[in-house]
Amino acid sequence: MLGALEQVRVPTIAAIAGACTGGGAGIAACCDIRIGTEATRIGFPIARTLGNCLSMSNISRLVSLIGPARTKDLIFKARLVEAPEALALGLLNEVVPDVATLQRRADETAKLVAGHAPITLEVTKEAVRRIRRTLTRDEGEDLILRAYMSEDFRELEGQIARYIASAATTGSGFNSGTAKRTDRPKAVAAAILSLAVRLCPSHLNAAVIWL
Repeated sequence: MLGALEQVRVPTIAAIAGACTGGGAGIAACCDIRIGTEATRIGFPIARTLGNCLSMSNISRLVSLIGPARTKDLIFKARLVEAPEALALGLLNEVVPDVATLQRRADETAKLVAGHAPITLEVTKEAVRRIRRTLTRDEGEDLILRAYMSEDFRELEGQIARYIASAATTGSGFNSGTAKRTDRPKAVAAAILSLAVRLCPSHLNAAVIWL
């Protein structure tokens, strides 16, 4: 799903207005420019959950952005990086004081980028994407199986099942009385695909994604 966003023809700008973790951080890593506020924190605290791992494509993106040593530090310590460090690492391209400034700066950046030669932007973006080394599904399959077929992951599944059963009994597992929380990943995936389609019109030369 994130690959569809990454291959959108036009430059994408992530406007990050707070904590950005997990799937949100994955979306941000797909974007070409990332702008945050002084309150922004970014991370992949996946090591806090049993038998879990990032996708091979997300690990490839992180290594491309910040290098192998910093990728391991970020994941091994399961920490959220504060805005100044995220800027130094390359997880952010720019930091602004607050959300109001972020909105203005994101719009300004989009207009600036959109005013430049569209073919130059397109081929540069695609060239950089091709240069980056991405693990194929076959290359990472043994690692995915190692995580998701492990006893640790089965224990995690049991914990989730018990939580869902409890939530269904108490009603706390529902949003607005209709949509289950477990439907959220499907909704996010559908939104990403919809976004990828909407970003393709030829008249659009840049897009801002709020996270």
